[in-house]
Amino acid sequence: MSLMILMGMMAAVVVLGLLIFFFLLPTEKRSKHKRPPKEEPTEREKELEAKIARLEKHIQTLKAQMEALQNQQRAKEKELAAKEEKNKTLQEKLAQEKSWREKEQETIDKRSREMIQSKQEHLKLERNFEDEHALRLRLEHEVKDLKRELDHSHAERRTLSTKVLGLESNLKEHKKEAEELKRVNAKLKEKNEAVMWVAKSEYDQLESRLKEKEQELERLQKTSS
Repeated sequence: MSLMILMGMMAAVVVLGLLIFFFLLPTEKRSKHKRPPKEEPTEREKELEAKIARLEKHIQTLKAQMEALQNQQRAKEKELAAKEEKNKTLQEKLAQEKSWREKEQETIDKRSREMIQSKQEHLKLERNFEDEHALRLRLEHEVKDLKRELDHSHAERRTLSTKVLGLESNLKEHKKEAEELKRVNAKLKEKNEAVMWVAKSEYDQLESRLKEKEQELERLQKTSS
């Protein structure tokens, strides 16, 4: 906009210069050929001189305005250059801050991922701990059950051992009694051979008792085994 005003003012100065040249040239020619040098100027010449003076004054004013506009233009250009430099500095600063923010965001994202991963691992460890705790409780319960069964088995074993000892004791007594009956039977047989008049009923009774003892002894031996 200022450049267009400056060009318009320069064009006006040129036009005014041409007008001055146009009005002065005929006057000088007339002063050389028609009027004596010492004659008073005519009204026309006075009007022209007044116009020329006004034009020259206007030209000076325009020159001053042009110079002021040029100064303003240079100041604007300098101000614009300063603003461009400031804008460039701000752009560089913004780019640097953007780079810092991006790096900071990358760091935050990395920490967030690490926190999420750590939380997942913590939850996994908690689940594993709960599973291990449940397994430990189950194993403890099974151990208690096995211990009760083992205690019961030991009790049964002690009971059976007591029974076996009792059976062994009875077996020994029956063995002794059977041996005694055999010995008595053998003596009776010897006596029978020696004394033929022994009653047959007594002999049968002793033989029956011997068979019973032998059967009971056999039964005890099976039970003990």
